[in-house]
Amino acid sequence: MNIALSHFRIGETDGVSLEMEKWKLILEKLGHKVYYLAGSPGNTDAYIIPELHYKEVENLKFIENAFVKLEDYKDENEFKAAIEAYTERAEKHLEEFIKEYEIDVLVPNNIWSRGWNIPVAIAFTNVIKKLGIKCVAHNHDFYWEREKFEKGTCDYVEKCLRDYFPPKDNLIKHVVINEIARKALKERKGLDSTNVPNVFNFSAQSWTVDDYSSDFRETIGLNDGDILVLQATRIVERKAIELAIDVVAKLMSNKNLDTLYSNNLYDGRQFTKDSRIVLVLAGLHEFSSKYIEFLKIRAEEKGVELLFINEIIKMFAALKKVKNVILSGMLLPIPIWLLILVSTKAGEISSLKLSLLENL
Repeated sequence: MNIALSHFRIGETDGVSLEMEKWKLILEKLGHKVYYLAGSPGNTDAYIIPELHYKEVENLKFIENAFVKLEDYKDENEFKAAIEAYTERAEKHLEEFIKEYEIDVLVPNNIWSRGWNIPVAIAFTNVIKKLGIKCVAHNHDFYWEREKFEKGTCDYVEKCLRDYFPPKDNLIKHVVINEIARKALKERKGLDSTNVPNVFNFSAQSWTVDDYSSDFRETIGLNDGDILVLQATRIVERKAIELAIDVVAKLMSNKNLDTLYSNNLYDGRQFTKDSRIVLVLAGLHEFSSKYIEFLKIRAEEKGVELLFINEIIKMFAALKKVKNVILSGMLLPIPIWLLILVSTKAGEISSLKLSLLENL
């Protein structure tokens, strides 16, 4: 079958993007042809529908007017008309994609659950009904789990939440990521769902240092004797990252430091007086610059060093993709200049490395 995995964005370091990669891998192993459909491709190859973009400007205005205050439109009817116009554009693009790639099954991720893009949720519903496309709705988060999205500013928004988040249709099978969500979906919407938790492949080969990752510590400014404490989530308030700062501060107590000085680390490395314990934040940070400033202030007060490396992570992923494309013979054997931005401190570009790949 031809299967399309869809989300507002893919190929990033957010949890939904990572889960979509796993689904794609498994579905392809089962013999299916899998496509990505999104508003932004990240480091993947994807079919792009502009209306799906996570930060599409008009939709960001819709969100504020739908869930904070209806103030950019003269009344509810004008607001509804604007959403319907956006819906019509999204429908056109979605229908074109489905027909061009002969999609048999559509797997929308959070399209029908978050409340993030009302017109796109309506568009997906309308198109799958029109074309009779079967869907597996992969619901990672529901609007009622977020205080901002719990209640709309007008009757039209409330109706949309009832009808489209998520919709009830025989063409749609629902998937959730935990038992709490499964029970809530049944109680609130009367919908049955299958619980497919987010998991790791524990039978996979253990991660090891290789040519791709060998200079990672050097690239982000860490020495061999430093301890890296990884915060692998997106940087948003509901992740309570300040607790990670508190944990690292505890690790840096005199008692714990004395223990580290007198014992080797788990892999035999030595922790010395010159070694550091660094909280490394690898995830996306979006929307709330105030939260970033709060974390920086808290870390300074606690004496904890923070390192924001999301841009470096994206650079590494992009470079790996280019390397794989070249090695697979998909590019002609011509010289290619790769400009790599290497940062050793958060937010600072410390050097530029130029690599010439000759006649590959």
